[in-house]
Amino acid sequence: FELYGDVAFIEPEEYSENKSLKKVVIAVDTSGSCSGEVMNEFLRETKNLLQDISEIALFKEVILMQCDVEIQVEEHFQDIWEFPEENSWKMKGFGGTDFCPVFKRVEEIMEGEQEEVDFLVYFSDGYGRFPEKEPLYPVFFVLSEKDEEWELPDWVMPIWYRNM
Repeated sequence: FELYGDVAFIEPEEYSENKSLKKVVIAVDTSGSCSGEVMNEFLRETKNLLQDISEIALFKEVILMQCDVEIQVEEHFQDIWEFPEENSWKMKGFGGTDFCPVFKRVEEIMEGEQEEVDFLVYFSDGYGRFPEKEPLYPVFFVLSEKDEEWELPDWVMPIWYRNM
């Protein structure tokens, strides 16, 4: 690697192969507390995240879920470029918040298709009910704000999005 000022510059391997991901689940909290500008940020970041990941990994399938107290919409994409633009997404929900339905649905997908989920990324403000049982796949919560009173389960990997 080389240094560019104080930043390490590491070039990717020129002839490296992309990693292949089977299934990635992206869940968007569509509860009332995540409406408006927070929702717009979630949508922008969802597409940005998938585009960034697609530069280093190939997806077999990306599942996008919208959930408030229940899953409102579930969409499956084989290519991230199929994702609609943020201003054309039809969001549904705007009730309370329960994270459990997404985890239950992911378990159903894994059992029915007998295929692993590589990871789940959940965009939320973090206010909601978490499952008691740790899932068998990595879980990242991209949270719109940081609240020291949260009691996040140990298995949740929080990522605080500063601009929200």
